[in-house]
This record gives sequence, C-alpha cells and structure tokens, in this order.
Amino acid sequence: MDRIDIENLVTGLQERVESRRQSGDYPLGLEEQLEAEFTIIMAAVRRDEINTAELGRRVSAVERSAQAIRAGGETASSVPGGSVVHKVAGRLVGRHTGQLADAVRVLGGEIAGSLHEIHHLIDLQQRADERQLHDVVGSLMDRVAVIDHVADAIARLEARVKTLEETAIRQL
Repeated sequence: MDRIDIENLVTGLQERVESRRQSGDYPLGLEEQLEAEFTIIMAAVRRDEINTAELGRRVSAVERSAQAIRAGGETASSVPGGSVVHKVAGRLVGRHTGQLADAVRVLGGEIAGSLHEIHHLIDLQQRADERQLHDVVGSLMDRVAVIDHVADAIARLEARVKTLEETAIRQL
C-alpha cells in the first residue's frame, strides 16, 4: 500500500474547504466540525510517543549479555604458583557454576525472545493504527465528496428556481 502524505492531504482539504466556505458552498460551522473530528481522530491514532527503536537496541543488549555469561575465569597470576591454584580453583568452582551459567544463558535467551515478541506486537499495532487512519481519512474524503456533490446540486437547483421565477415573472 502506498504511503499517504497526511500533511499534504490535510493542506489540500483545508484549501478546498476555505475556497468553498468563502464562496458560500458550505453551511456555517461545517469547517469547524470537520476540523474537530479530524483532530480527535488524529489524536487517537497518531501515537508519536511510540518508537520501538530503543526497545530493539535493548533486546539486542540482553541477548549479547546473556550469551557472554561464562563460568570460567582468568587463571593467570603474577604470584609464583598462583596460576596452578587459580586453575584448580577454577575447575572446582566452574563445575558447580557451569550449570548455573548455562541456565542463566537460557533464561536470558528466553527473556530476549519474549522482548522480541513484544517489539513485534508493538510494530504490528502501529501498522494497524496506520491502516485505521487511512480508513478514516478515506471516510472523510467520502464525506467531503458528498458535501461537494450536495453543494453542486443546490447550486443547480437554485439556478433552476431562479430561471423558473424569471420565466413566471415575464409571463405575468
């Protein structure tokens, strides 16, 4: 679906309404009524406060952090024989903390997966809101078209009545 430039659409509608209002085609208050309805619709649908870019960055950070969890540590030491002690202690501690590290990595992966789903749902909702906005704008355009048609029909009827009145006056 092509993206509709809302600002240009609104500007075009406002220009048409102004022209028709000045020529007397629209009843009093119609412009204000349409503007008020459109403002309410835009406030309900356009949600500028929702931007999922930061959520995406944070989800990626959770994934990276979860994958970086390890049970092993550095074994080098500047103290003579310290490296051997660190290796032995590391094996002993690693045996017990390795399972914990694996569980935390799995948990982090599950949390990141859940956050990805939330991110996806927010994006889907935003697209649904945009589709709804397009439907509402289409409905407003239909209403304006009906008003244009009615205004043209009234102008033609007024011209016919004027012609009939002039004919009737001449016949008298």
